[in-house]
Amino acid sequence: MQHLTKSLYSRSWLFVAWLIISSAILLTLLRLFLPLADLSPLRAEIERVAESVAGMPLRIGSMHAEMHNAHLALHLTDISLVDPKTGMARL
Repeated sequence: MQHLTKSLYSRSWLFVAWLIISSAILLTLLRLFLPLADLSPLRAEIERVAESVAGMPLRIGSMHAEMHNAHLALHLTDISLVDPKTGMARL
């Protein structure tokens, strides 16, 4: 019985160590490859959400994503507010 307990204890620590190392590798790969991600398929959805927050139509010039600590950051640049009547940029 004591041998079984030691074996389970040892295996549980190995599992926890494997889980921590795997998580670290996965997060590192995510941080490396996230800036290379193609966000263009998500552009329309991101613009729709930004329009609902701004309360008027807008266009996003460029965007990229990166990791800051454990948080995902989405950077939007060259944002233009669009006049709904004329379709021209206001800012």
